[in-house]
Amino acid sequence: MTLTTRYRQFWMSKIGITYMVSNIHLGITLALTESVETVYLLGRGFAFVQVGMIWSTLLVTTALLDFPTGNMADKLGRRNVYCVGLLASAVGYLIYSLSYEYHFFLAGAFCIGVGNAQVSGSLGAWLIDEKKKRGEDSKVAKTFGDTKLAVSAAGIVAGFLVGSFYTGPLSGLFFLSGSITALAAVWVWLSLRENYGESRMKWVDFQKTTVNHFFREKMLLMASLIMVLIFSCYTVFVFVYQPAAVASGIREQQLGTLFSLYLISSGVGSFIFGRLSSRLSFRVLMGLSFAGFGCGFVLFSVCNIYVIAVGLVVFSFGFGGYLPVFLAWTSKFIPSEIRSSTMSLMSTVGRGSVFLLQPAIGKMIDLFSAKAALTLGECFVIGGIVVLLLMGGENHESQVV
Repeated sequence: MTLTTRYRQFWMSKIGITYMVSNIHLGITLALTESVETVYLLGRGFAFVQVGMIWSTLLVTTALLDFPTGNMADKLGRRNVYCVGLLASAVGYLIYSLSYEYHFFLAGAFCIGVGNAQVSGSLGAWLIDEKKKRGEDSKVAKTFGDTKLAVSAAGIVAGFLVGSFYTGPLSGLFFLSGSITALAAVWVWLSLRENYGESRMKWVDFQKTTVNHFFREKMLLMASLIMVLIFSCYTVFVFVYQPAAVASGIREQQLGTLFSLYLISSGVGSFIFGRLSSRLSFRVLMGLSFAGFGCGFVLFSVCNIYVIAVGLVVFSFGFGGYLPVFLAWTSKFIPSEIRSSTMSLMSTVGRGSVFLLQPAIGKMIDLFSAKAALTLGECFVIGGIVVLLLMGGENHESQVV
């Protein structure tokens, strides 16, 4: 038995911890990049509508490639596709760090979009199947919640260090993120054992089977609509909170410290919701998430850093809480052989449905003000609650055997 085999066996004997460690880099890169991205792009001389186009490029790329790469994950291996996605994202971050011209940022956004498409659903499907092999289906939501908390903790440390000690250019944070993401790809490939969906099915049959199942399963359609509204709320959030915080008086470098609040609250929300998922219904927990979004939007309209910080905590608690509940609940309606493909298809529907929203919100802020975008966000919150009410009772039985 080789040293590599022993090393991999060690990590495969601790699935929950292995999945957690495999995602730690996400918290670090979030703290380094998303905490300053809006301000960084505006500082390059771009208007809000141009910032929206950069984000839209990332989103459209992810949406168009998400479903096909989900097929690849099921057929060619979920670990392999996840690692390739990390490397593509690393290239995108490095382009961001070295660019000044608008078209280079579009190229970087494209690379990150390609990476996001391959990452989406692949490692989550890997975990679900590994848990099912061990008869631990009931622990899936808990593992997702614990992982989110660990990712947030890593981001909190990174955000604190950046906010407290980093005085260099913001571009350096994107360079560091690219380097960390590339190293994470190497670690995941060395540590995880590969698993597959239906590897013998033809590509066309794979896509046909996934699409047919998606449209037959009513709950997956409803869940996708909820995802559209969640992404819409998050789009408003990323446009508004960073400029509002800077306008209230904090330095750009201190956004990393403020982002730590986002990570703390989203991690706690995910941890708590992951445990409540076995006690409270999907509709109740998702309703609490949307309520958090609505309260956050109200508080972001006040030009006071302490009120904005409270709004950030409330919004991120709901946003962190939705993910483990959503993933565990939807997995009941997806068979193992097309799990990555179906999860990616849902992500394609969710992300692809809001790609025009990003430049539209940017233009809305340029023409009017951030308060117009916040009002639109409240409309999305109301829409999400209406959809949850239309879902009816919670006695939905999965048709998956």
